Amino acid sequence: MGEVEGVLVLRRCLEEFNRRDLERVAACYADDVEHVVPALGMVWRGLAQRRAELSRLWLASPDARVRLVEAHGDGRHAAGEWVLSGTSERPYRDLPATGRRFELAGVTCVTLEQGRIRRQVDYWDLATLLRQLGLLAPAGTR
Repeated sequence: MGEVEGVLVLRRCLEEFNRRDLERVAACYADDVEHVVPALGMVWRGLAQRRAELSRLWLASPDARVRLVEAHGDGRHAAGEWVLSGTSERPYRDLPATGRRFELAGVTCVTLEQGRIRRQVDYWDLATLLRQLGLLAPAGTR
């Protein structure tokens, strides 16, 4: 049995992310997309904000890549476990550039409308990222 639409759209979006094709990534999203990242306390609305955030991330970590571990879904929803890796080469939002590599596991949940992502929520652990970047003491060292 082939993959269902939600999983196919999520997979395509992540593949285009790795190609750094901003327009093809944007084509995966509805014009009024809402992208929520609880770890950062951020919500981006609309394609312009989505494009700007991708550009900001790619500038901060030019070698950032995401690997989809597993995904499940139906015609309207999908959830995917992923690993994002890269190097902190330039500041990203409030995070200074550290020159360190990171590898961050997370989960993305998407809701589709008319074959495009209308809502995306990314769950990952900020403390893990901060430790890998040398911005937070390793767990258990206090």
